[in-house]
Parts: sequence; C-alpha cells; structure tokens
Amino acid sequence: MGNARNTRKLIEGMDAWHVRACHAERRMLRHIAAVDDSEAWKECGDEACGAECSGAKDMAHYLGIRYGFSRWKAERLITAAHALESLPHLAEALSSGRLGVDKVMELARFTTPGEERALVDWAQNVPGGRIREEGDLRAKRSKGDAADIVRERSVRWRYHDEGRRFALSADYPAAEGAVLARAIDLARADLPELPEDDPAITCPETVDESRGNGLLALASDRLAEETDSERATVVIHVRADPVARGEGSRIEDGGIAGPETVDRLLCHARVQAVLEDEGGSAVRMTTMAHDPTPAMMRQLRYRDVGCRFPGAGRSGTRSPTTSRGGASEAVPSSGTWSSCAGGTTTWSTTSDGA
Repeated sequence: MGNARNTRKLIEGMDAWHVRACHAERRMLRHIAAVDDSEAWKECGDEACGAECSGAKDMAHYLGIRYGFSRWKAERLITAAHALESLPHLAEALSSGRLGVDKVMELARFTTPGEERALVDWAQNVPGGRIREEGDLRAKRSKGDAADIVRERSVRWRYHDEGRRFALSADYPAAEGAVLARAIDLARADLPELPEDDPAITCPETVDESRGNGLLALASDRLAEETDSERATVVIHVRADPVARGEGSRIEDGGIAGPETVDRLLCHARVQAVLEDEGGSAVRMTTMAHDPTPAMMRQLRYRDVGCRFPGAGRSGTRSPTTSRGGASEAVPSSGTWSSCAGGTTTWSTTSDGA
C-alpha cells in the first residue's frame, strides 16, 4: 500500500507540473505575439547592447538566436501565438493542461472559431502526428508555391569514407516519391530469400537494407537491358600488386572498390575490368560478356552448390557473365570461380603466380 501511495503522489506531482508548464507556455505565447506585433525583436533587449543590434532577420530568427529554437518550431510558435488571440477555447485548453503545446501548435494552423470546441475535444483523443497530418492537408498554398512543389526535384550523390562508400539522396514531390517507393518495394519483394543457415548472414536484414537491395536491383536490371555496351560499362582500374597487398581499385567515375568487393561488382552488373601494371599501362582488358561452358557450370555447381554472394541475383533472370583473365572456354591453371543466382558467373585466373 505504501508503494502504491508513493506512486500516486509521484504521478499527481508530475500532472501538477504539467499544468504549470502549459500555463507558462500560454503566457510565453502572449509575449511572443506582442513582441512580433511591436517589432521589438529588432532590438537586443539588453541594456549593455543598445538598440538595433539583435542581428535577427525576423521574429522566427530572433527566437532561434535567443532561445535556440529551430526555424520550424519558431514559426509554429509565432503562428500559434497570433491564432490563440482569437481562439479562446484553444487557449484555455493549453492554459489548463488539457492540451500540450505541441498539439496546440498544430491545431492553431487550421482551427477556426466555429469549429474550435469540436477540434479541442478531437485533439485530446488523437496523437500529435494525426493533428499535424490534418494541418498539412488543410494547408493552403499559392499557385506559385504549388507549381514549385510539383516542378522541383533532385537526385544527388557523392563518395565518402575515403571513396569506399556511395551516398545517394533524392527529393521529389510526394506523388512522384510514392511511385519511386512503390517501385523499390516491388523490386525488393522479388529478391530471393536467403537460407537461414547461410554463414554470411550474421543478423536479419533491416528494412533499409532491403530497400537498398531493391534500388540496386532496379539499376542492375536497367543496365542489363541496355543494348549499347559502352553506356552500360563500369570500368574498374585494377593493379595487380596493390590488389595483392589488399589495396583498393579505382572506379572510373569515382570511388574505390575494395579487393573483397571486386568479384561482387563483376557479378552484379555488366562491368569491364582493365588490368594494369604499376606504370598504369593496360595489360589486359576483358570483353563484356562470356557464357560459361557446360563443364564450368558443372564444376561450379559441384563446388559451390548455391550462390556465394547473398542477394547477387534473382531466380528466373540471367545476367551477362564476365571473365577476368583468359577466354571463357579456357580452363584456368589456378583460380577462383564463384557462382551466382540466376546463372551469372564470374571467374578469375592466375598465370605464373601473377
């Protein structure tokens, strides 16, 4: 019983402080509206500083300078501060603690005096995200702003982590973004499920990883359909001695391919490798595609049973095969063969230990 009473007192104390905090937020919003109306934000407010020295461009900027608010939150607070002057029921809901400031900020975006009471009751029973969504739906934009939203789109990429990682970002209108998202989800749904006992799988695949594989599958399919081999070629400059020391190989358009990923790159896409010596002179350049002989495929199935690279292919598809070093019908004197799903194969040979 003692523990129950202590728990109740703690909860009641937290509730009381919540009401006080909400009441203080309401008073703060009154002052925000007053400062904005009087344009007092143009002055610093400190006697030692003097007038006209806040450095703020507007009220939102001033709140960010003075209190560390983000631009987004400052603009929401200013909108709410002015709206509450004509929305007494919403203002009272904040002062009494029935609604927190986060919900009030969102409600103030679209609430009108005629629907104020009903919206306050509704907001008490829905999460803040639902209120924000309603505000987004009701938001009215000028024709120019609406046209900009539809027209503007961008895709950017860059290499980082010393050239070994590739970062991609995209910004699209919501409708076009939904198309991209659906296409990626469909592509990842078609990818084969890897066996649970695969030693290469150390933890379950996350949604982000699965979407990344789906996007890569879309790009790989597009390259596989390209009839112009030059347009679909990705050149990796490989130097024998650095690779033997575990160093990376340069991708022609930027980035570094580590020795442990070269085979996977050759397997996933139509890739042409150029073998160079230390001086940068080409020693050998592979052709774009080779079909393995039946003898090769029998040996691969006997040795590997399944694909050695998780997610390298999908059942029912066939990608071009690539040979690194030697003709496809030649049996390598020593080398490594790797079989990938969907009939894709890469293999490499060594000659005299080189």
